[in-house]
Amino acid sequence: MTLYARADVSYVCVPAESGGCGTPHSRPVINGAPAPQFVLNCQACENFLRADIARSGGSKKVRTINGDSGLALKERYLGLWGSSPDTVPEAPDDELKREHDEQAMVTKNAASQTQTLAQIGDAVKGNAELMEKFIELQLALAKNEQSRQAEAQLAVPPLPAGEQKRAEPRMYEYQVGGVLAAENSYTAESRACQDCGTMIERQPGQKGALPWRCPDCKAAKRRKAS
Repeated sequence: MTLYARADVSYVCVPAESGGCGTPHSRPVINGAPAPQFVLNCQACENFLRADIARSGGSKKVRTINGDSGLALKERYLGLWGSSPDTVPEAPDDELKREHDEQAMVTKNAASQTQTLAQIGDAVKGNAELMEKFIELQLALAKNEQSRQAEAQLAVPPLPAGEQKRAEPRMYEYQVGGVLAAENSYTAESRACQDCGTMIERQPGQKGALPWRCPDCKAAKRRKAS
């Protein structure tokens, strides 16, 4: 069998009167430094030292130091040896380092969580600001469009009251005496003759579309055709 010493044990000697071999056993030294493991391979000494393992709670790895008040000394003492590297009790320095590292990890995790929450909050705030700016931009564009339409309406002069019903957009262009007419010369009530340009006025009771030619041009075209 083999025993493993706690990290702060560097020497052991079990007298022959106690059942040991009486020979000192010490932690090896490698390059001037104590070896990480102190392995004891002495059956006689092991038989005595195993009582220390049973006294410290068996093979279960537990704290070496317990600062809770009210515990008896025997409950705070957890032995110096283990039956395997995993069951060796912690040395006081090892326990303090572990507790320090655990607390440092808790603090680090808490700080990381706080930073993460702050980043999430900043992202949400940034999205809200972007949405607000987007809405402001849309409102500004809509306002500009309304202003542009209002200015366009003001730029068109109103027609005289007597011509409001007569005015319609010119639907076509045509030749008048060999010249392309470009003015608004067609309404529902009048139309320029496409040959001579004479205005053809709608007569009372006249229905349908106005003719393209005046009566004189129509007669001239008939005479020419015959």
